[in-house]
Amino acid sequence: MKSLLIKDTTVSERAQIVREALGADGDCEDIDLSDMYDDYIY
Repeated sequence: MKSLLIKDTTVSERAQIVREALGADGDCEDIDLSDMYDDYIY
C-alpha cells in the first residue's frame, strides 16, 4: 500500500484520496466535507 503522508503524495493524489474516502456523496447537511480536508490536500 502506498503511503498517504503529505510528503509522499501529490496534490492531485491527495484530492483523489479524499474523494474516495468520502464516496460519491461528499456533502452532509449543506456542509461540503471536502472543505474540511483542504489543509491536507493543499
